[in-house]
Parts: sequence; structure tokens; C-alpha cells
Amino acid sequence: IFGGDSRSDQSARQQVNHMIAELVEKNPSILAFAHGGDYIASGHSLEQWSRWLDDHQLTVTAKGRLLPIIPARGNHDKGPLFDEVFAFPDGDANYYAVSLGPRVRLVTLNTNASAAGDQRDWLAAELAASRPRYRWLLAQYHRPAFPAVKSPGGSKQHWVPLFEEHNVDLVCEADGHVVKRTVPIRNDQHDPSGVVYIGEGGLGVPQRQPKKGRWYLDPPGMAAYGHHVQVIRLSADELVCEVIALDGKTMDTYRRPPRK
Repeated sequence: IFGGDSRSDQSARQQVNHMIAELVEKNPSILAFAHGGDYIASGHSLEQWSRWLDDHQLTVTAKGRLLPIIPARGNHDKGPLFDEVFAFPDGDANYYAVSLGPRVRLVTLNTNASAAGDQRDWLAAELAASRPRYRWLLAQYHRPAFPAVKSPGGSKQHWVPLFEEHNVDLVCEADGHVVKRTVPIRNDQHDPSGVVYIGEGGLGVPQRQPKKGRWYLDPPGMAAYGHHVQVIRLSADELVCEVIALDGKTMDTYRRPPRK
């Protein structure tokens, strides 16, 4: 499961968490919960973190299953408590990669730090090493490169060329408080061989209307309004990404085969 932006509206966050528990109960093959950041409104507030952790217990299934979190840091998550909550070393750079089994690699990046320099160098080396080894290669971070509402972050200049060079299969973004899926993008234009970007934060934060006139959201891309989670299924033959709304209905489905 992927999602982001669970701050500000505790009631909506609790509803989304209940839905996550139901999804995991129905789909025991779900392995983890990748969170794109902005868990709370102020990362310096121990009280807000405490409420978030209490609410997160609502994702536990009736049989007692709790998904591990793969956390990205958002712009509201400043301060040392993020590292304490998620057991990072003090002052960690908060970019890393994990393997979800032998065929899936998920890279987590930190848009609160410079997208250039050390982080870009690390990303280049990680993608170069992982692409030949894994059938599926995904990335997640907070501020979008191809936003549905705001302006692009530094990821567009420094990370997108690497995603395209190494043929990343799916990029998960947050921050915009909207539902979106771009067309496949390469060299800043629609290209069937390109990279698809999904998001953009619906785990409880008040939602926004997507901006009009952004070419990468035109069909076959999409953008919409509403709290949601993204359920990503990966098999030997197919990647399937479904957007599930609070009422349990599927808002969008995206499918693609592995890259050759």
C-alpha cells in the first residue's frame, strides 16, 4: 500500500486507517505500507506524533496483523522526532532502499534535503546496481516532480533523468493532497516507454482540486479529488496499481508489463 499526507484531519485519518485494515484483511498478500510523508502538522510536536501513533493502531487487522511502514520524510516532519519514531539513527539522511522479496526494490528519497549532491550520487549508484537485479524498481518521496497542484520540486531536475535512464517502473509522490496518475513521461513529454508518477497524498489531509491544463494528467493520465490509498500489486507478469477511495470503490486502475 502507498499513500501520503495523513496530517490535519484526525477523523479522516482514522477512517482511512480503518479502510487500510480492511484491505489488508481481505488481501493478506499486502506486504508493507509505504508512507510518502507529512504524518502530522508539526514534526516537533510529541503530542501530535503520539496521536498519530495511536491512530495508526487502527490499521491493525482483526487477526492482529500490522503492516511494517516504509517511511519517507515530508516537509511537515522536520525535527528529530521523525528519526525517533521510525528508528533511524540521529541525524540520518533519510534516503535508503529496501527489497520487498527477491524481485522488487523500493527506493525512498528525501525531498527535505538537496536533491543534488550526495543524494543524487547515491541514487545514481543505487539505480544502476538495482535495475539489472530486480524485475520491478520503484521510488517514493514527498514533493512531486510532476505535481497536480503545486510547482515541481528539485526532483524533476536531479532525479527524473536518473529514473528515465534506469527505467524505473513506478514513482510514488505525495504533498499535493489530490489523486493523480501521469501519462508515461520521458524527456518531458508523453512517451509509452516513459515513467509513470502516482500520488499525491490522501491519507487524511484535506483534499484539493487538481489544477487544469497540465499535459501529463490528460488521458490516459488522470487527476481527481478525494481521500484514498494506492494498492500496488506486483507479479512476474504485471504491475497493477489501484486507487481505492474511502467508500471502497476503485477510482483508477493502471496496468503495465515488466520492462524488457
